[in-house]
Amino acid sequence: MPEYISIFRMTEEDYRKLSINYTFRDSMFGMITVASTGRGVCYLAFQTEGEIPLNDLKRRFPYAILNEKTDDHQQSVISAINRRRKPEIILHLKGTDFQLDVWKCLLEIPFGKLSTYREIARQCGHENACRATGTAIGANPVSLIIPCHRVVQTSGGLGGYRWGVEKKKLIIEWEKSLDSANRATRHCLTL
Repeated sequence: MPEYISIFRMTEEDYRKLSINYTFRDSMFGMITVASTGRGVCYLAFQTEGEIPLNDLKRRFPYAILNEKTDDHQQSVISAINRRRKPEIILHLKGTDFQLDVWKCLLEIPFGKLSTYREIARQCGHENACRATGTAIGANPVSLIIPCHRVVQTSGGLGGYRWGVEKKKLIIEWEKSLDSANRATRHCLTL
């Protein structure tokens, strides 16, 4: 897991007593909703046409008190997305042990690279649970930060993405172009 990302598991007690701050921001990939508890970011999602942005947040956290307010946890994520910086990001996530294992494995996929559902299942020690691994990947509550978009089918097909395959393709191509540019710059600097 990258050293600049920390994950804290949300307990059932936490879940029932949450106060969540949320904000809407524009990103290079469209409008996003970012939400956080006092311990860290708990939600990041793209807004889609025809969707009321808070409906999914309310569905995921039905007991929470929601406040439209930007805080430091959200700001670190927004900076990372828009400026390509690596500030410390703290996540406070609700998930099963299995889901958290899968999400941590996703964080090991290098920027600009891809993995497959099968590779992630194997890496997490659940080699025979490819379908369950795919379901856990799809349940990722913090898009872009936990890079579920970097997982493709073994056949090479892009597979699914909650916000559409076109957005997934756009993010993958953007990361690959930055990774190539960074490698070229490093190569030039070492000459």
